Amino acid sequence: SERFQNIAGILNEVNKFNREITVTSEVRKLTDGTSVEVIVLYIGIGKAYYVNGKGNVAGMGTASADGWIWTPVNESAAQIAKAIAIYKNEIAATFVQLPINIQ
Repeated sequence: SERFQNIAGILNEVNKFNREITVTSEVRKLTDGTSVEVIVLYIGIGKAYYVNGKGNVAGMGTASADGWIWTPVNESAAQIAKAIAIYKNEIAATFVQLPINIQ
């Protein structure tokens, strides 16, 4: 019964984290080999978006068994920056269409 309680506790924590949105600052290595500081918006445990401060570099992340798989989506930088600004209460909430790739 103790093992079952441990498993149930772990699953509850995973479920709790999966319902949260987190914003953090990170350094991301780009496909051309350069590095850039970005703000990352993690949505649960399966999706993430990042944008740099200039708003010209953006990407989308998908969780995998080997870690995050990051895909450039520079054309969506404005929308991602807007979603992050809404999360930080810097602008009023509104509908923001973000790119998504379901596998």
